[in-house]
Amino acid sequence: MRHAPIISIIVPIYNVEDHIIACLDSLINQTLREVEIICVDDCSNDSSSNIVANYAAKDNRIKPIYLRKNMGTSYARKVGVQNAQGQYIMFCDSDDMFAPKTCETIVFEMSRDPVDILQFGTNVIFHGLHSSQEQKDLALVLKPYLKKYSGNLCHACFKEHRWNYTLWNKVYSAVICKQAFSNVSDRYIVVSEDLYAFFLISLYAVSYRGIKDKLYYYNYGIGITQTQSTYLNGESFKKQCTRLDVIEELNSFAQKNNLESSYRNLLSSTKNTIIRDLIWQWRHKLSMSNAKDCYTYLLDRLGVSCVVSEIAKQFWNDSEGILDRLAVSRQIVSAGKKARNIGVYYHRLRNGGVEKVLSKLLFQWKQLGYNLILFTDEEATDEDYTIPNDILRIVIPDFRDSYGAKYKKRARFWEYVIKKNNIDTILYHSCTCYVLLWDTLLLKGLKCNLVIETHSMFCGSMWYDPYFSTTLPRIYRMVDRVVALSNVD
Repeated sequence: MRHAPIISIIVPIYNVEDHIIACLDSLINQTLREVEIICVDDCSNDSSSNIVANYAAKDNRIKPIYLRKNMGTSYARKVGVQNAQGQYIMFCDSDDMFAPKTCETIVFEMSRDPVDILQFGTNVIFHGLHSSQEQKDLALVLKPYLKKYSGNLCHACFKEHRWNYTLWNKVYSAVICKQAFSNVSDRYIVVSEDLYAFFLISLYAVSYRGIKDKLYYYNYGIGITQTQSTYLNGESFKKQCTRLDVIEELNSFAQKNNLESSYRNLLSSTKNTIIRDLIWQWRHKLSMSNAKDCYTYLLDRLGVSCVVSEIAKQFWNDSEGILDRLAVSRQIVSAGKKARNIGVYYHRLRNGGVEKVLSKLLFQWKQLGYNLILFTDEEATDEDYTIPNDILRIVIPDFRDSYGAKYKKRARFWEYVIKKNNIDTILYHSCTCYVLLWDTLLLKGLKCNLVIETHSMFCGSMWYDPYFSTTLPRIYRMVDRVVALSNVD
């Protein structure tokens, strides 16, 4: 006689023929028999579905569901939750395992002191080479909060970081879990699906506690974690970028349900953390051959000022590393777009040869019929050289105050004024300025024609900074034209 399940275990499955047998064996051999094991096969193209079918034929507690189209882990879990009949719901990744008494311990703990979310400890099995620091960090992430907590669980997790949002090292009230997953979209999501689901669960749940018992065996270094611990190719990096899709979905949910601003602030903070990690991965984990293409992909996903300012924030002192990823070995000079609205930049208009030449050039360019806007870092003074009366002058955030994380203000302002004034070309006269690399990335990312006017005699820049001068040719290869004073230059 079959008993109604107390616990429903959701197992999303996709091409895991090498691991699924160990996973299923750990679930069917639980000391608590009153479980159902909902295996959602996400259109595997290996033998995973056959393995599940064979197990289901021998054990009627296994309920296989076969999706006709690959929909992603998030959707597979959603289908599993919709079909769950147990009082509690748990998740097990198909390359992991439960300890033999996991379900028995869960029922005992939930009967003794029931909560909406109960977290338990994790046994981590490391595959491949992992530093001791990486192992310590992971242990800290997976550690349960060993107190009972009631109230705003979303803030406790995502703002106060009392515990982490990993989905599989916890058990949930089925009522809460179903309510949360009813709001999960059908979008293809295979990265940060835990964050997505647990954020929603935390909105509906009001009580949590953790126990020390290590009830879950987590294989770290296979599956998605194998990808995260090695170099990424272009496809795997773009898959990592789908974490941004999760934030889009949660923002949409927050807007539809009129969630208070504190939740939107949480999502904004979480998005910033994701962006910071993606930029770090782009610099340190992405294969060099895919760096330029994936940089363009990031610009499309996040916007120019966001990407460039985050790179500047993290890697301000690593211009060589950034140039290795973005600068071509030899520039192929191609036609730009037609120049009509021209922005002219130098940091001031007084007291110097560049400034004097620039003041004369402004009159020449005006006579040629171009629409001109002058950009400077300094406000106009009585000592400035003369410029045409009808030229708009815009003061941008000073380059001297725009280093590291502070570059963000300058980047945003550049983007705003260029788009507002429909500028197609920038004539950049500050040829050795230490924000040159970052302004170049920003302005070319905005699809401006960019012309560097050097105003410097041969090797003049080496007087100021010999190391920086060696990077200038590589920066110059990223722009459309360079105007030099002599053939030697």
